[in-house]
Amino acid sequence: MSFVEQARYENNRKSAGIAYLFWFLVGLFGAHRFYLHQFVTGTAMLALWVSGWIMILGAGSPIGIICLILDGLWLVVDLFLIPGMARAYNEALLQELAASES
Repeated sequence: MSFVEQARYENNRKSAGIAYLFWFLVGLFGAHRFYLHQFVTGTAMLALWVSGWIMILGAGSPIGIICLILDGLWLVVDLFLIPGMARAYNEALLQELAASES
């Protein structure tokens, strides 16, 4: 790997520690998933959060509580998934750099 590609890897790799910081501070919004380039599931977490509150505050619907509970459970599961997601992103980045090298 050349110096330029190694610098590109270092600049673009994702840290599990930073992902955990996002998880802790704004995890219910899916911020840790957005950071790890899991855009579809990050958007799904954000949608659960927003729609849950809209249903609770707007209509007083108990379905909103279910949405918030699901988002919270998903957050707890992500506590264990973050290291693997960061590792998978970094490995894919290395493969992309290796492919561009040849």
